[in-house]
Amino acid sequence: MWDLLFDTVIPEMQGNDAVLDFSQPGLHRYKKSGVALWSPGVVEEDSMDAYLAGHQPQPGDVVWDIGAHAGAT
Repeated sequence: MWDLLFDTVIPEMQGNDAVLDFSQPGLHRYKKSGVALWSPGVVEEDSMDAYLAGHQPQPGDVVWDIGAHAGAT
């Protein structure tokens, strides 16, 4: 599961360390699309592919993900 959790999101640099923090809701920028979305924790790349298939969000867009909390797809 390493790739699913840690290879889909661009880490934030803290000094010389690349940090991904999924311990609480946060803004995560996805490597494949470059889109940054607030998510409650663990990322779901397959969901991101489905979300972005019909529309590529632009800066200033508001996106609502109304679903079943943060569970794995």
